[in-house]
Amino acid sequence: GIIYRFVIIPNKCNVYTEKMPRALQEAEADIKRIEQLQTFLAGTASPQPLYLQNALQSAAKDELVYFPNDTHWTEAGSYVGYCEIINSLRSNVPDLIPIALTEFPRKRSLHHGDLSGKLLGLGKENAVPRNQILALNDRIETSIEWLPDWENGENLPAVYAIRSHNPDKKHHAVVFYDSFGNYGLIPLMQASFQETVFIQNRPNEITLKAVIERFHPDIVIEERKESFLQTPDE
Repeated sequence: GIIYRFVIIPNKCNVYTEKMPRALQEAEADIKRIEQLQTFLAGTASPQPLYLQNALQSAAKDELVYFPNDTHWTEAGSYVGYCEIINSLRSNVPDLIPIALTEFPRKRSLHHGDLSGKLLGLGKENAVPRNQILALNDRIETSIEWLPDWENGENLPAVYAIRSHNPDKKHHAVVFYDSFGNYGLIPLMQASFQETVFIQNRPNEITLKAVIERFHPDIVIEERKESFLQTPDE
């Protein structure tokens, strides 16, 4: 059967809890949505989500895993998440091994961040360094493919897929991602599979079935930020 991983990236405040005001730390002691989900799934046959909080908190002792001026993780944080995802798959796919970060070409730039621009109203002078992860090599071919609006039964393009082919690897994967995927996760994941289809969307039963029928993956990975976990009435 198809291997499925539901990966949850913790909110920044749940990684750097010690830096939060005391009142917010006490509020975080209340039951979180992730804990509700874990408790519910424990009573079912469904696998537990891969929650990256512990791995990112451990890495944060030695390096910056979230940007100071942003709610998103850095490329260092993205690499931690990538390793956790690949290692979680190894019980089913033993030949999957994380590729060392030093193997990837990098590009230095300045990152302005969503906090400095939207919340703090700060300008470009508050940009922080970013060391972007680029594609592993030029043998990885990438194309854009528009997908129909399956949910509404229309043939018009709704979202697009980034489709990568890596002749040096095996296995086919579909990765549903949100904005966190734009911080290094795409070049990391495409280096580990023969074919990787990236779709920036939260799938429901209709779209998930349609994507599987179209791309025939061995592995489906759904990445979602913790704050995007929904309660039943949402």
